[in-house]
Amino acid sequence: MEAEDPRAAALFDRASRQLPDGAKFVMGKEAAKSHGTWDARKEALTKVFGIRAGNFRSWQALDGAIWVRNSIAHGSGGLSRMQKRAEATKAEALGVALIDGRLYLRDESVARCVDACCAFVVELDDAAGPLI
Repeated sequence: MEAEDPRAAALFDRASRQLPDGAKFVMGKEAAKSHGTWDARKEALTKVFGIRAGNFRSWQALDGAIWVRNSIAHGSGGLSRMQKRAEATKAEALGVALIDGRLYLRDESVARCVDACCAFVVELDDAAGPLI
């Protein structure tokens, strides 16, 4: 299990300062479980802030960047046990080649992953701006 992201905790804390104690309790529970997976993060953003990150224009590219990251972090550059070969199109859309079950990144594909992350952060900031 991943450690809780202090930035996520700070975001939930800032957003809950003016709430009644019961709402703070519920928000705290959402914050505690939101760091485990991207599905949990998306669910928490929706439940707590009303932000539907999966509907962002940047989501599909970010999902591909997450898939590539997980292949590197958990599969040593190949498919991890949790990944399906059918999902490789996520990486290919970012210019990352999958050859014989291994990912091959080029400068251009790394730049596309970075761009995907930056675009998502901009959309998230725009959506959350009035909330925090």
